[in-house]
Amino acid sequence: MKWIDYNEKLLGLNLPVFTLREALRLSGLNYDTGRMQISRWVKMHRLVRLKNGLYALKGPLDRGKIPAFYIANRLYSPSYISLESALSFYSLIPEIAFALTSVCSKPTRKFSVMQTSYVYRSVQPKFLTGYVVEKEMGFSIRLAEKEKAVVDYLYFTIVDKTDPLERLDLGGLDRKKMYGYASLLKEEKLMPLIRRLC
Repeated sequence: MKWIDYNEKLLGLNLPVFTLREALRLSGLNYDTGRMQISRWVKMHRLVRLKNGLYALKGPLDRGKIPAFYIANRLYSPSYISLESALSFYSLIPEIAFALTSVCSKPTRKFSVMQTSYVYRSVQPKFLTGYVVEKEMGFSIRLAEKEKAVVDYLYFTIVDKTDPLERLDLGGLDRKKMYGYASLLKEEKLMPLIRRLC
């Protein structure tokens, strides 16, 4: 398959980040031939290998046309943006998060892609809830609700035995919703911490 045709097909489907399986399905090539073709395009700097089996179109990636939150969702799935990244997004903390932080049901992982750090913290699958799907630049992004981002953050301060940020701005949050999310975790120290901060 010619690069120009393949590139247009991916852009037409709004799929600038894709798996090897998706690439093979779109190209119609068998596994070995498709994998070799993808490898060639990576060497030619037309594609960027984000991790084993996940690729991005280099042009849109270099021009900032692929939101970092979308890359975070695709890099390690199922996951959603939460913790410091979501708190910063909602202006619940004054600073910008250093790394893109997400919550997932897989083991905790860290990735570095194009000088951006992606950090994934693990929770039980039943706690992988409390997120909404937002649109950014035409891409669907899974992002924790404000209250869930706070509960996720407080939960990991207990797990990591660190102090919660004093600069958390919790005004206007739905306490009942926070208590509901916290009850899923069955972490005895979480409810008193929420009561103290709210």
